[in-house]
Amino acid sequence: MIREVLEELYNKKGNFIEKESRLIAEKAAPEVKPLRPNSGNLMELIGEEDVFSDKIGPHPDFQDLDGNEKIKHYIVSAFCDIKGSTLLTKKLSLEEVWLIKNAVLSSMIDIIQAFQGHVHRLQGDAILAFFGGKKFKKSDAIINAINASAFLQFYINNILSEKFISNDLPKMKIRIGLDFGNDNEVQWAHYGIQNIDEITTTSFSTDIAARLESRASSKKIMIGESINKYLDLPEEFLNVKTKIVDGEEVDDRYIMNNDYITYKMWEFDWESYLDYFSLIEKPQKSDISLKCFYKKKSENDFTNEYKSNCGALSKNLKLKHEVELSPELESINCDEIIWTVNNRGDEAEDENKTNFKVNSCKRKKYAITTTEFTGHHYMNCKIKKEGRLKAENDFGVFVHSD
Repeated sequence: MIREVLEELYNKKGNFIEKESRLIAEKAAPEVKPLRPNSGNLMELIGEEDVFSDKIGPHPDFQDLDGNEKIKHYIVSAFCDIKGSTLLTKKLSLEEVWLIKNAVLSSMIDIIQAFQGHVHRLQGDAILAFFGGKKFKKSDAIINAINASAFLQFYINNILSEKFISNDLPKMKIRIGLDFGNDNEVQWAHYGIQNIDEITTTSFSTDIAARLESRASSKKIMIGESINKYLDLPEEFLNVKTKIVDGEEVDDRYIMNNDYITYKMWEFDWESYLDYFSLIEKPQKSDISLKCFYKKKSENDFTNEYKSNCGALSKNLKLKHEVELSPELESINCDEIIWTVNNRGDEAEDENKTNFKVNSCKRKKYAITTTEFTGHHYMNCKIKKEGRLKAENDFGVFVHSD
């Protein structure tokens, strides 16, 4: 799965960072210099046309605040850190350390921007980024933050680190902390004095995102309770950390647990999550590809394409899932196409409509359904011949009417 995704998503021959250090010519092969994801291609795949923010510093929506002006507005905070980079200066030359750290940080910036994030601050070997703003739905901002984090982990672990290793450089790992603060929980204002100031947040969620990042293991993403509650994420994506207490392994569920606040955390399973992206070609599911289109009540045709897991659709929209078979699969004349809706979340469970087959579309290359429940759901498509499974794929859909 990993190698095919690398080839699909990233252009390995262009968009490199220009380097002036002699180290590049001597140490790193030309195709490694260091490799950055082609964010333009990635944006096209996820249905984005332009970056939201291309400058570091104050958030574009709040950069014009006067000295004493304050405003409350939601935001998703993301802390991304290079694990173990501090020790690099004791093991490698400064040029090598710069090469490694700049490659990772530049890749972080590219992917954060592709998913409509804003890079607020570089902090040594870490980045503080914000997702959301006045033009974004809250659910979309949270989903963008999750998607950026998942693709970041994917890219660093499966492209950049491999290139480093092949050039005798140490493998890099990152860890990420995410949390969401609602409108009444985030204040934007100036900090500092004239000419030495910054417009940033005062928020539990931003502070806790930093703590979540520090609690994350290498190659992991930690999310706070507010994110899980807002999206009603399925348990499939949520792992509880453990710790050793008196020689026994026990659950470590809380990032804060005291007389003032009890706040849960989860390790987000980004690898399982990426399996629900149709834009990622998976070898075991490569014989069929899925697309999804939607229409509003006022529209006659399914003209709007929804990219899997990219934003939240409103409730009560009509969906049309389509399947395309590979030439090899078409040639064997499969006799059965089975569409199964898999709803997750409290609302679907309350209505007892979590899993059901779309019988009206059996044997058809499309299925019509409706967005009914908040949460992350997926359509499963199976292709059979004479009762034997020949191919299968899933398509992830977020639903939220915020």
